[in-house]
Amino acid sequence: RGQRLVERVAPAHLCLTEALPQEILDSQRETFRLKRSVFRGRLWLRQLARRPVPVYPGLATRASAAERMRALADVGSEAFLRLVANVHYR
Repeated sequence: RGQRLVERVAPAHLCLTEALPQEILDSQRETFRLKRSVFRGRLWLRQLARRPVPVYPGLATRASAAERMRALADVGSEAFLRLVANVHYR
């Protein structure tokens, strides 16, 4: 489904290629750097809900108070947007 969308909106000269392992790692590293506060807050929410929390050796995963509040706000926004999307795409 996603591939069809890309094919529809992408120019004819666009060619998708597989990423090299180092490119994948670099992308993940950059994503973590940008989103670590969200990551920590989400892990805290998982723990709060008594769901299994993965262990990431070498990463600081303890959420600060600000990250916890942000996670709670994000969950509220996400729930609302999912509801709107579900109603819109019925």
